[in-house]
Order: sequence, then C-alpha cells, then structure tokens
Amino acid sequence: MKSFFTPHQEKLLNKLNIHNWFDLLLHLPVRYEDRTKITNIKELKDNTFSQVLGKVTNVEIIFRGKRNLVVQIEDAYGDQISLRYINFYPNQKAQFEIGKYVLASGNIKKNLISCQIIHPETIVFKTQEVVLPENLTPIYSVTSGLGQKNIYRL
Repeated sequence: MKSFFTPHQEKLLNKLNIHNWFDLLLHLPVRYEDRTKITNIKELKDNTFSQVLGKVTNVEIIFRGKRNLVVQIEDAYGDQISLRYINFYPNQKAQFEIGKYVLASGNIKKNLISCQIIHPETIVFKTQEVVLPENLTPIYSVTSGLGQKNIYRL
C-alpha cells in the first residue's frame, strides 16, 4: 500500500485494520442505505431512514443549551421538515440560502407537531432538478479523518 497511498492515508487505514489491498477488498459495508428515491414529507415515518427534497424557507440559529442550526425546508406539496445541526461550522449556515433546494437524507424524528432530521447528509441545488443514484449506497465503518466518501472512492 505504500506505493499507492500517502503515509497519512496509510495511518488512517491501519486504524481500520486495513494493512494491504486484500484487507481493503474485504472491508465490506456495515449497511446499505436506499437513496434511490425521494419520499414526500407527509409520508415519512418515525425512526426510519429517508430522503427528502425541499425548498429552503427559513434558516436560523437557536439556543437550546447549545447553538443549533435549524433549516426549514418545504416540499412540492407544502409540507415542512426541519434539518437540525447541533454541531456545526459557521460556513454551513451560508450554504442554505432561502429559495435553494436541499436533498436531505437521514433518520427521521417525528412527533404529533413536527418532523425533523438531526445531522442529515445534504446536497444543495439551485433548481429542483436532482439526479439520484441508481443503486443502494454502501455505508462503511470509518475513523476520524477518513470519512464515507474517502472510503467509497478507494
């Protein structure tokens, strides 16, 4: 692996017990997530993984013991969901401009009054045109400094 990976990458891979190409081939996904479809907000169920597409209607930082970034999005049918970030960087707020579209995926938390996704994975678009993957998305075990996207690229 020394000839292909940088020393830093090699150190991170070693934390995952990946020491050679064979180990990398056997580093199988922990689970798969279905990001091939978009669910209407009205049809979301509590404690399920789902993906929603909506237009940003409000962005605010609120204080509930800690600072929270809350992004309100609305789907094509007028239903709303909150995207909540408890640990966030200031530049994250800037990406969520009112009027832009957000494709958000994560575990749904729903009660009688509201629906939210805590720390969703998001992609921001200028238009409602979104290209979804055709296959299930693999989710790998990760370590600090080596995230899902990096392992997926390997």
